[in-house]
Amino acid sequence: MSWREQLLPGSFRGVRFNVRRNGFQFGRKTVVHEYPLRDTPYVEDMGRRARVMRIDAIILGDDYRATRDALIEAIEAYGPGKLVHPYYGELTVSVDESPASIDESDDMGGSAVISFSVVESGDARFPAATAATSDLVAAKADVAATVAGEGLAGGLSVAGMPAFVSASVMEQIDRSLRLVEVALSAATAGDLRSAALGLISGVRPELLSLLSSPANLFGRLRGIYETARGAFTPDAGLSSFVRASRDLVPVTLPAVPTTPQRVVERVACTLVDDTMRTLTVCQAAICAASVIFPDYSTAIETRDRLVEELDRVSEATADDRLHQALADLRAAVVRDINQRAAELARVVAYVPADTVPALVVAYRLYGVADRDNEIVSRNRISHPGFVPGGMALEVLDDA
Repeated sequence: MSWREQLLPGSFRGVRFNVRRNGFQFGRKTVVHEYPLRDTPYVEDMGRRARVMRIDAIILGDDYRATRDALIEAIEAYGPGKLVHPYYGELTVSVDESPASIDESDDMGGSAVISFSVVESGDARFPAATAATSDLVAAKADVAATVAGEGLAGGLSVAGMPAFVSASVMEQIDRSLRLVEVALSAATAGDLRSAALGLISGVRPELLSLLSSPANLFGRLRGIYETARGAFTPDAGLSSFVRASRDLVPVTLPAVPTTPQRVVERVACTLVDDTMRTLTVCQAAICAASVIFPDYSTAIETRDRLVEELDRVSEATADDRLHQALADLRAAVVRDINQRAAELARVVAYVPADTVPALVVAYRLYGVADRDNEIVSRNRISHPGFVPGGMALEVLDDA
């Protein structure tokens, strides 16, 4: 398809026109700082400069006067409007402060040229005081983990019990640690991964003796989980810890404890299960607070997945304090992700009328070509030069 065939009919606020020529100003905003006795200045980059277009709109035809007047009215109208630019696609723009002008004469007969400038226009976004919702998630996760540790320290007691009680408790701990080891195989931070694996290897031989000091046991376990979290990117850590919590299977115990020893075994294993799951979901929540979501839908899906696991862990515990701490963590997670998601673009469907390159689709949707890779990757398009026409695409609505 030639470049002429790709041109779009120009219009502003619905008023059609032809284009003789156009100018496009763009670049970066910079401030140059020069210092005494220093030859090289420091250039501070203040972001992308607003894009300004100068358009020479040609009005033709027997009824050109009506179209001319409609375009003048559109240019003088208040606020931003939709510009369909033949070369750059559909844009939201505001008329620039420089005066528009019209050129018509008897010699031109039945036509007029209206020249005006527009500047890209976005939403008014000013700095605002907002709650540090991500910090609140970390604080609530710390509280939940601490409450779980206090419950373990105050309730775990296997002194004087038969060996099978300690064996069941250690097996419950080891099952959780094995899931962490499996997850760490995909971690990217090599030093922290090795450190976490070393802590796991170091605690295993000491589990039996640590059962007599539950507070120290909890401290060692918490250190393992927090070190392991550092070995992951936020996205990978979130997925890994949610999976580890979901996949943790309790040890098999008699359905109905028939002896005092079996009762102690069940209580101890339940305490350990609560503790390990709480440590796991707390790491997932802290990771979620650092995830940079690509769009609104992804953020909400992530929120719901994490909340489902938090609900499952909190509903399973009989400890009222732990249940409340996990409920507070859940509320902090929901608030944090909801607040950050509110600023994100929604995923919508867009159907190109014909087969065009991805950069043309990017121009039509966003007014820029540098988002073509986003369209290609999101829709798994095999060749960026051929986006199939008539096929629904997933694109971000930045409006």
